[in-house]
Amino acid sequence: MDRINHPHDKLFKETFGDLDVTTNFMHHYLPEEILDIINIDTLAPQNGSFIESELKDSYSDLLFHVQMGNEEGYLYFLFEHKSYPAKDITFQLLGYMLQIWGNHVKKEKAETLPIIIPILFYHGEQKWEETKKVSDWIGGYHQFPESIQKYVPDYDFMYYNFSFEGGEEVKGKPKLQAYLELSKHIFIKDMETFLEVMMTVDELLNKYDPSYFDTVMIYILSIRDNLPVETVKERLTIEGRKRFMSIAEKIRSEGMKENSIKVAKKLLLLKMDEKQIMEATDLTAEEIEQIKKEL
Repeated sequence: MDRINHPHDKLFKETFGDLDVTTNFMHHYLPEEILDIINIDTLAPQNGSFIESELKDSYSDLLFHVQMGNEEGYLYFLFEHKSYPAKDITFQLLGYMLQIWGNHVKKEKAETLPIIIPILFYHGEQKWEETKKVSDWIGGYHQFPESIQKYVPDYDFMYYNFSFEGGEEVKGKPKLQAYLELSKHIFIKDMETFLEVMMTVDELLNKYDPSYFDTVMIYILSIRDNLPVETVKERLTIEGRKRFMSIAEKIRSEGMKENSIKVAKKLLLLKMDEKQIMEATDLTAEEIEQIKKEL
């Protein structure tokens, strides 16, 4: 139960990989005119990601196939978790949509394309003032006649700002509420406010979904290095306290073990006696032998 790599990505995908959470979000946040045409019962997650590897620290995405009226379509969720908003997000979204369509044509040998509804999440530290369409980037676009404007691949996307400054109302079932509250406050510097959010998450999840509570606590411990563990312990419910402290202790122990392995590797490279390495690191002979194989 070590601290996790790409924690925002993993929590986002684990949360919205649960179809109950995704459909709950859709019911509360999608416009009625879209809900009226979507058959939510046909919602199906699609494998794969369209984000370049070098951007994995900044973005996550999920694609869902869904029936829209008599036609098929996709909902594409892009989650931006950078500390500041990307001004060129419109072009990135368009690029991912083109990839989805390209894959569809290639795999299905299709001659028609499904509609894609792009949905953008943001929860960074800075306030996002506006979302620009492609046409907003074109100098003098609105001064050109329609005969010129038609050459610009303009499109709209849905945008939800779940940063602290975003002002989005948190709605939905406990699991969705817990995730959105945490998204809004994960970067907040005021520790007292963040502790109150942890208490809210505890109350929402402890009885409803203990397993997801554990996932959320691992996420928090992976992001908030300055978390006052003893203070947290005092604020949580009895059950929440037990689960949190168990997770914190396992992460601490595994962190110590990881450090011991790093030290052992250095000492082996320095040709130190293995018994001395065992004494210095508390590792077993079997563990030292395994480390030697990996060098």
